[in-house]
Amino acid sequence: MSWNVLIVDDHEVARVGVSWLLNSPPFQVTGSVPTAAEALQCLEEESIDLVLLDIRLSDGSGLRLLEQIRKSYPDVPAVVFSAYENPTYIARSAALGAADYLLKSIPSKTLLNTLQHIATGNAADEESLLCLMQKTMQEDAAVFRTDKTLAEGVDKMTAIAAKMDDLKVSDRSLVWNSDLMETLELTNLMPSALATIVGAEARKESRGAHAHEDFTERDDENWRVHTVSRVDGNKVDLSYRPVIADPLTTEEEGGISLKKIAPKARTF
Repeated sequence: MSWNVLIVDDHEVARVGVSWLLNSPPFQVTGSVPTAAEALQCLEEESIDLVLLDIRLSDGSGLRLLEQIRKSYPDVPAVVFSAYENPTYIARSAALGAADYLLKSIPSKTLLNTLQHIATGNAADEESLLCLMQKTMQEDAAVFRTDKTLAEGVDKMTAIAAKMDDLKVSDRSLVWNSDLMETLELTNLMPSALATIVGAEARKESRGAHAHEDFTERDDENWRVHTVSRVDGNKVDLSYRPVIADPLTTEEEGGISLKKIAPKARTF
């Protein structure tokens, strides 16, 4: 089977190099474009099986494009291919449903093996708790959030987490038990997802990777605090603790100047 790949990168050298690398079975480069607009047009006109996209594009954010792809073409895996080893970008990409986040510095063999694994991987059962959790977080707790989507997401995640009591492992083998491993992963992911979406719904501001479209400004007066989430089953109890604003070593004692690390809004 041949996989039609769309490459989206605003650097021509990168597009040409990756196209050359991927133009061999099981891949076939169907499109190689520099902008998000051209990428969406190619997705509409061509049969694309896999998208490889850069985080920064000449006509906008690769994250915006990723979000559009996941909403309009949910069956097409999208892999972020970036030069930036930035934790915020990685977290945003994961939240938006990227199949992977790969650095451009990786060996070509690693890129090929990873893309082949993604292309040939089996899709999750649409009714599985893992898939339901993933879809809810992608649709309702994406990077660009609103009060409405977050509130709906909290209700959905509360209902999904309530089904964890019915979870069971059908594979009883003692060697390489992937069923057990996936179940253990889910028991870790579920409370994390629940705490994330409940905490996000309560925070009425934009800060870091939390981009709230109904509250676009950072609010240090009310929200310069850490969220503390206590998860019990499908219930989340939120509390807050203040940020430590004073350094352990003062400037007079040789510590860093507070002006150099003063809080400021993050812009992209």
